[in-house]
Formats: sequence, structure tokens, C-alpha cells
Amino acid sequence: MRRNFIDTDAVNTAIAEELANLVPLLVPYRQPFENVLRRNLPQMRLGTRTLPRAGDPRWTHDRRAAGEPLFRLGQSGLLEARRLIRGFLFDMEELAALPPTAADGLGQRVARALAGVTHWKVAEGGRATLVQAMGQDALLEQVRRHVAHLDDDQPFTTPCVIRAGGLTGRRATTFHEITAIGREARNCLRYSVRNGVRDDDMDIWVIRRGPQLVAVASVFRERMIMELRGPGNSSCFRGVGHRLVTWIAASGLRVDGTVEISIADLLGVARNPVPTEDDVEAALTVRIAQTLDVFDDYL
Repeated sequence: MRRNFIDTDAVNTAIAEELANLVPLLVPYRQPFENVLRRNLPQMRLGTRTLPRAGDPRWTHDRRAAGEPLFRLGQSGLLEARRLIRGFLFDMEELAALPPTAADGLGQRVARALAGVTHWKVAEGGRATLVQAMGQDALLEQVRRHVAHLDDDQPFTTPCVIRAGGLTGRRATTFHEITAIGREARNCLRYSVRNGVRDDDMDIWVIRRGPQLVAVASVFRERMIMELRGPGNSSCFRGVGHRLVTWIAASGLRVDGTVEISIADLLGVARNPVPTEDDVEAALTVRIAQTLDVFDDYL
């Protein structure tokens, strides 16, 4: 529903002021943007329902007499309108920055969308942004995903290889490599690790026995292993548990106290008498950090 803003002149002034400071990339779209903003801002849930006052324009009294609801932005509503305008311009800058040659036809779809921006219409005024309200958020999200992966082949850390216990551990150096590891290991690294690596200073190590993937380690700042998982996010390392402990001890990496390995995964290599697997409760585990201190006693 289009809202009758009593202070509509203030909205138009806000639009003009924001468009006066466009980045060069958006200057060619100044008039289409003005058109789409003037038409669609009144469709958003802005302002407070009110009655016309003595000093308000004549048309407001006529609309009220005709039974039409009136709204007044006031200071808070005008600030919210400016937030919507600026958010719209930031979103448009993301779209306009994508070259028309972008892969999979995305660049051409964006170019067509921008060419027709003056025809965009609000379908749901209760949405958080104008782009969402006008149903263009899916396209914007595709652009963001595309841009986020442009640097997937660029290294963000140096290579490192550690060999010990018959295992070889390699530190991943690119997002493309991490994604490939995630696909091979069938875990969440294939789609959700980017923010952790980029923002939290996290490294991913893949540990193999020959060509076989044995484990993937998430190593956070201060060289601390916070998570150790096998293929399919499994915590079972049957037949290689002792090798993993040896590798970790040789790597110099520290181990968080919550990282565990099953005793059953260690029993097969002990040379001194040890309890049989049947004597060990199925849920019994030992923390790797403790195992590093006592493992030599079992050999």
C-alpha cells in the first residue's frame, strides 16, 4: 500500500541529497534511481499514522476527508528513509561493479537488471531493504557469492608439510584447496569455512596415509588444534589413532582439551599388555592432549 506522507517534500529532499553524492560508477543511473526511489519509498513501512494539522498542505485535508490514511515521517522516519536510500545505493554499487563478462551469464543478467531499474516495484513493504522489497535480493546474493570466490586460487598462507608416524600433513593454502578437501572428506569445509579462515586466523590441515585421507585438522591461532575429524566428519580413527598421536606430537601443534580420540583406536598398537576392547566401555575416550604425555608408556 502506498503511504500518503504528509512530509513528502522531506523524503524527496533526502533522495536528492543522497543522489548528489553518488560514486562515479553510479552516476549514469542517477535519474533512474531517483525515479525508482520516489515511487517505491512510499510503499515501505515508514512513518506514523496521523491526522492533518492546521499548517499542513490542503491536499492532506482532502485525502483525510476522502477517508484515506495519512502518515508523517518525523525525524525518526526520515532517518529510516535515509538508511533505506543509502542501503539501496550500496547494493546498486555491488551490482554495477560486476563486469558484464562475469561467468555463467551473471554479468549480463545484472546489466539487464540495472538497465530496467526504473521499473522495479516494491512487492512487500515490510522487508528490511529496498532491494529485498523489490524482489532483487536473489540476484544480489548471486553477485556476492561470485565476488566472494574470485580469490579462491590466491594463497592466504605459506605451504607447510609435516611427515611423522607414517602420515603426511599438508597445510591448505587457498580456499579452492580447502573446498576440494571438504568435498573429499564429505564435511562442511566445502561451503562454510571461508569466514573462519579469513576472519579468525584458522588454518586447515589435511593428514594422509599415502593417498588415503585420514583426518582433517582445524588449527586456530597460536597453533592450537581445535577440531580433528576423519572422512564424513567421523571421530573414528581405527588403525591410525597411534599414528595421529605421533604426527601431532611431531608437528609441534598444541591440542585443545576437547579434542578426543577413542581408546579403541589406540589399542591395536600397544606392545605391553593392555585391556581388550571388550573391557573398554564403547563411549570411553581419552583426550589427545593427555595422550601425548602418556602414549610412550603403552609402547
